[in-house]
Amino acid sequence: LIEKISRKSLRNWLLAAVEAAGLEDALYMGTDRNNTPWIAGGGCLVTRDFLRLGLLFSRLLLLQKGHNVIYLGANVPLSGLTQVTDVMKVDNILFFSISNISQLDLPNTIDYLNKKLLKQSKFLVTRKNKDILSTSGLTIINSIEHFISIISD
Repeated sequence: LIEKISRKSLRNWLLAAVEAAGLEDALYMGTDRNNTPWIAGGGCLVTRDFLRLGLLFSRLLLLQKGHNVIYLGANVPLSGLTQVTDVMKVDNILFFSISNISQLDLPNTIDYLNKKLLKQSKFLVTRKNKDILSTSGLTIINSIEHFISIISD
């Protein structure tokens, strides 16, 4: 799907993710005593790495559809988001909650966003059960097709 939409090979996407996310230390290749490769190599991607790849891909799709994108990073404090929305005109907020830690704090994050950021539409990418979040006031995105349909409107 990535290759079809972006017209960029998955290999190049992974190389971009490695460079952007600092995964170079996670890649490995096994050798025997004579330094002859005995395995083709491989990569070790953790949830954080898939999140970064998803952020890169979602940013590309938003830019392709003509949206202005401000990337604040993976570890921006919520108060930092409030400061940005005070200074710049922000209509929509897209955030990801994938890791176990962010999932545990999700109710607090949603509560903060709903109390402090009243004018913005909020979109959440998560694997968490949609029924649990149905009263959160956020648009829950759990597939790439759903994301594309939202940004295409």
